[in-house]
Amino acid sequence: MVSTFSGSTCFAFATGGSLSNIPSLGKVADHNVLMLTTAPIHSFHLFGLLPNLWLIHNPESVRMAVTAIDEYGLRGKIDFSNTYILVPSNRSNSKVRF
Repeated sequence: MVSTFSGSTCFAFATGGSLSNIPSLGKVADHNVLMLTTAPIHSFHLFGLLPNLWLIHNPESVRMAVTAIDEYGLRGKIDFSNTYILVPSNRSNSKVRF
């Protein structure tokens, strides 16, 4: 997977709420975009933009994402098939495990 991103531009965004303050977020669509928590749902709702990397770092993040999808009425309309969804392994050394 590293060779997929080698030599390319990457942008990272944390939570979704702050995305509404970036009026031209669509400009990053042709680059690698990493988002956390519910940011992919908010960016899709606001700009039609989905990241190609999404870090889901704990079970609460999954619950928040599903809630946001339902609140925006996006169930069945949002497609993450072109997104690498990164989840920490239960065997990882991260502080939070699924």
